[in-house]
Amino acid sequence: MSKGKCIEEPVSRDQIKSQEDLVRIFVGRLRQIVETNKGKVIGLNARCVSGIADANINSVFRYVFEALKECTNVVIDVKKSGHRKYTYVLSVERVKRLTEEDVNNALECYWKKKVKGKTESHRMPLISVHLPRDVVAQIDRLITKGIYASRAEFIRDAVRYHLLRFSCQTT
Repeated sequence: MSKGKCIEEPVSRDQIKSQEDLVRIFVGRLRQIVETNKGKVIGLNARCVSGIADANINSVFRYVFEALKECTNVVIDVKKSGHRKYTYVLSVERVKRLTEEDVNNALECYWKKKVKGKTESHRMPLISVHLPRDVVAQIDRLITKGIYASRAEFIRDAVRYHLLRFSCQTT
């Protein structure tokens, strides 16, 4: 497996206004990367395709990879290395035949699978947290570095950590 040559030009939030924009950019960039590849399979991550360390944009691109994994045969395997770092192993030949319509269909299929079977009891309850501005700024810096995808993910992780920490102390 060869690692795809990443695209340096970053995607801006202004470029992605709809699912059609996302799909067009994703397919175009994926083809651009595959054309420079000499192997039969290629390993890519969301940042490689987006060209930017913005966690929110990378999350959107990661959803496209997940949709391709769940609903097509383009993604062969997924390698996980560290916290929220995924490398998607793709067939170069299948990527070359991939169309925007295929990606749109995969996204529709993926969201139907995600929603199917979810009842009210499966959804997480909403809580609200008031934090000092400097703490929020520190959380945002971690998100910008790509360590966390969102503030909610950071807060869930912090709560999990403290619950584990205190449950270990009491036993």
